[in-house]
Formats: sequence, C-alpha cells, structure tokens
Amino acid sequence: QQQQQQQQQDNGTTNTTPTKINNPSVNTNRMMLEIPLERLRNELQRLRSTSEKLQQENKVLQDNNKRLMMASKQSQELFCGIVNHTKSLKEKNAQLEIDLGEAKDEILNQKLIHQELKEGIAMKNAAYEAEVMLRTECQRVLGEVVDVVQETCRKPKIVEDVLTKTEGLTR
Repeated sequence: QQQQQQQQQDNGTTNTTPTKINNPSVNTNRMMLEIPLERLRNELQRLRSTSEKLQQENKVLQDNNKRLMMASKQSQELFCGIVNHTKSLKEKNAQLEIDLGEAKDEILNQKLIHQELKEGIAMKNAAYEAEVMLRTECQRVLGEVVDVVQETCRKPKIVEDVLTKTEGLTR
C-alpha cells in the first residue's frame, strides 16, 4: 500500500481517502506527512495560479511591446521623412535666397537704368524746349523782318520773293 501511495504521489494523483492502518506509529507519521503535503498542494496550486497570471501578463506585455516596436519603427520612418523634407526645404530656401539676391541686384540695375533714362529724357526735354523757344524767337524776328520788308521795300518782286521764302518759317 505504501508503494502504491508513493507511486500515486509521484504521478501527481493521490487517494484523498486515507487508508486505515492499525499501526499507531505509522498513523502518526502519516498525519505528520499529510499536513505538510496539504500545505505543499495548496502552495503548488497557488504557484500555478500565480504562474498563469504571470503568463497572461507576459503575453499582454509582449503584445504591448510589439505594438510599441511598430509605433517606434513608424515614428522613425516618419522622422526620417521629416528630416529629408526639412533638408529639401533648406536647399530650396537657399536657392530662393540666391534668386532673391539676384532679383534685388536686377531691380537695382533697372532703377539705375530708369534713373539714367529719366535724366536723358529731362535733358532732351530741356533741349527741345530751348529749341522751340529759339525757333519761336526766330519766327518772331523773321516775321518782324518780313513786316519791315513789306513796309519799306519798293520793289514788289523782292517783297514777293521774301514772302514766298519765309512763308513756311513764320507760321
């Protein structure tokens, strides 16, 4: 019977109904063993329960870790994309600054050309006005000369020649 009980204990199965043994020392030993055995069973059950809970928590943590690793990978890819985009924007900005400098230089050159043209026009206008005034003065004087010739000259042929030649100039 003891061998049978030992085999059952080794296999993890025990007969919960104690067998009656008439020997008082065996009964005492058996009772002393049953108390720690029951404690060990309770401890084993508690440890199995704890192990199951820990395995469940471990699975949850592994799932969370997988999700975090995926999120980290996606964040890294996004960050790399942002870095590349930033680099591209910096290059474009540098080119725009160069273009802006060139455009400012071109505007300055155009302003200088515009100023030179304005000054040239002003000088031509002044020369034109001076010429107009000179021509007007010449026409006035020529008109006075024609008037004097008409009044003082006795030869009609000379008066007619002077009038013919000054006709386009005095008016």
